[in-house]
Amino acid sequence: MQHYRSLLVRMSNVRIRLLVSDLKASEKAATKRALSEGDVDVLVGTSAILAANVTFASLGLLVVDEEQLFGVREKETLKSTKADVLLLSATPIPRTSALHATADGARSVSNLATPPMGRLVVETCVCERNDEQVVRAVQLELARSGQVLYVVPWIEMVQCEVELLRDRLPGLRLESAHGELSDLALRIDAFRRGEADVLVATTVIECGIDIARANTIIYQDAHLLGLSQLHQLRGRVGRGSLQAYAYLMHPGLEQGSKALNRLNVMQEENALGSGFAISRRDLQLRGAGSLFGEAQKGSSSRASVEVSQYQEVVQRVAAAPDAIAAAASFANEAEATGVTNATSHWEAPTLSGSDEDAMSSDVPCV
Repeated sequence: MQHYRSLLVRMSNVRIRLLVSDLKASEKAATKRALSEGDVDVLVGTSAILAANVTFASLGLLVVDEEQLFGVREKETLKSTKADVLLLSATPIPRTSALHATADGARSVSNLATPPMGRLVVETCVCERNDEQVVRAVQLELARSGQVLYVVPWIEMVQCEVELLRDRLPGLRLESAHGELSDLALRIDAFRRGEADVLVATTVIECGIDIARANTIIYQDAHLLGLSQLHQLRGRVGRGSLQAYAYLMHPGLEQGSKALNRLNVMQEENALGSGFAISRRDLQLRGAGSLFGEAQKGSSSRASVEVSQYQEVVQRVAAAPDAIAAAASFANEAEATGVTNATSHWEAPTLSGSDEDAMSSDVPCV
């Protein structure tokens, strides 16, 4: 809805429509009909717009926000549209970073590193949970007429934290939000209008929240969240010209533990536009996933690829006479013998004359 509202304001002379699940059936049908007849210039919606019963008269450009939330199968569907595709992400997944790390870049990437004028770095603190510190952080934000985002990893924690804040700060205006609420959008809108001081929520708020007055975010049990989520959530504050603060609280993790090391990445990589730097650190921590399979992180499979192997593998496959056949051939070899062995011994299949005539110009989705 945020994109839809913004486009309506910025492009008032363009025919813009919305297609999401909570529309009435008649509204959906009208939008689909207008799409097929070419009466829509811009369509805003979820991945449902790629369903088989949605027909575009002439789709030229597909913009996908929050690319890291889409799986490989969904990206294959995007590719099948034959339109130009622009993928946007503040926190690319490990495999996207690994592909960009190849010599020529298997995927063309532009990094927007220049922040809007007046934007300040979010001061980030990783610390053991301390309810007194929570109270002080809330009071300081309210003292400058701001709002606070208070994030927990589990729905079951929401009410407990609401009660804690209500007990420690009488008179505090509280709102809660999580994915099982039927009026979720209404609650977030109420917070956006300034009807609450603190929004206690799950990670459901990691995308689509743009509230200039919200300049403090507190995470409880932050170690249970991934780097992508942590960075996305930190991006919900500091969207104006005021100094913003992020408190990543944990239950007392041991120094040197993997969980604490992950949280420390957020404190070390807090510059504006640091999404790719965080993604690279995530890649180092979790692995690049399977080059030709569906795993976009990790390195447990025999067909998983380390960063140093991407450059050679991608370039050799892309240079083969038939990239699709080469990708399938290499994937089979890697699954059978492991990527290291396959990289050393695999040779791209050759083409017969008839194969050359029928060869596809498409390349495998990576």
